Amino acid sequence: MRIQTPIGEVAFDDSARGRPLVLIHGFPLDRSMWRPITPLIDRNWRVVAPDLPALGESSARPQSSIAGITDAVFATLDAIGIREKVVLAGLSMGGIVCFEAWRRYADRIAALLLIDTRPNAETPEGRTARSTVAENVERDGPQIVADSMRGRLFALSTPILLQEEWFARIASQPRAGTAACARALGDRADSWPTLASITVPTLIIVGDQDVITPPDLSRKMHASIIGSRLTIIKEAGHMPPVEQPRATADAINSFLKSLVA
Repeated sequence: MRIQTPIGEVAFDDSARGRPLVLIHGFPLDRSMWRPITPLIDRNWRVVAPDLPALGESSARPQSSIAGITDAVFATLDAIGIREKVVLAGLSMGGIVCFEAWRRYADRIAALLLIDTRPNAETPEGRTARSTVAENVERDGPQIVADSMRGRLFALSTPILLQEEWFARIASQPRAGTAACARALGDRADSWPTLASITVPTLIIVGDQDVITPPDLSRKMHASIIGSRLTIIKEAGHMPPVEQPRATADAINSFLKSLVA
């Protein structure tokens, strides 16, 4: 489906039933990364998964800040007609959007689901590297991003054919959106202080073999968010919804059930 927003057209998946669960994809992917788990989510929940601006099938204007990306997510919800509080879930960059959403839209969030993400700001060296990635993507395309993630994105046990499918999807993302998100990640805020302010139910999920956002980092986040839950998915790297969809969906469903118990 597609819908018009103030910054242009956004593509999204929507199960159109129940309470809203909004899924924010990681960098540099699109909403298709959620499709392995969407059919497994409790049918009492309305699963909404947008493509972020200028990624996937969205033609909305690229946003080069996490704040801009976050505003785009909530503008999309407004356009769809979702005004009630949502359970907001994000993987990697999507989790960083969740932190920003808590700072900007806390009154619209019923619960948070943070998957393989990190709350720290980028280092000065990291900001320079992100800027270089953005420039290279604009010049040569996002294949460079796919190549840089080989050996890091998935668990060693993840089938090669599955890995290659997703590296191809990374390489096929629009240049403008990929470059803008790289810059946004370079300039992201430090969200460690934000964690102590989170007062809604929160589930943290991480793959046991994630080398990009390791389990120990998720354990520190868990300790910083009062009352949060932590689930470690076995035989998964940075992409549990793709690598272990059943285990990931089971963890999410258990959390969702606790919200209505």
